[in-house]
Amino acid sequence: MITTCLLSVLVLQSPADAFVPPPKSVATTAEIDKWVSAHKGYSGDRIGKIGFTWKGNNVYVSWVSPFSGRNALKSWTYQRSRLNTNWYLVDTRLHDPPFATVVLDGKRGQLNFMGKKGVVEGVLKLRLRT
Repeated sequence: MITTCLLSVLVLQSPADAFVPPPKSVATTAEIDKWVSAHKGYSGDRIGKIGFTWKGNNVYVSWVSPFSGRNALKSWTYQRSRLNTNWYLVDTRLHDPPFATVVLDGKRGQLNFMGKKGVVEGVLKLRLRT
């Protein structure tokens, strides 16, 4: 009985659990894409990405569905100011339930992770970087 329980726990683990931490700073969005592609788990070619400009700052979000059966997404958000050449990691999160798209709410200074029915599934408050 104990062996069966341990085996069940091991089978339920996802490659997402073994992700190495994402880079805290990169020079280009191509480096972000390369890292995400190397750590996408079971996503196959299903990698999402979107970029925004907010008050002179650039924001870049990339996401994957790294699980084989679980309907969830993992995202990484990077930001840089127009005065700085590097992109800095500002957020990593698991979205369960998954979102359908990411929308910038410039007035509130936040990213809204929108569900399939237009409902906000998650919010990330942005801070201006100098």
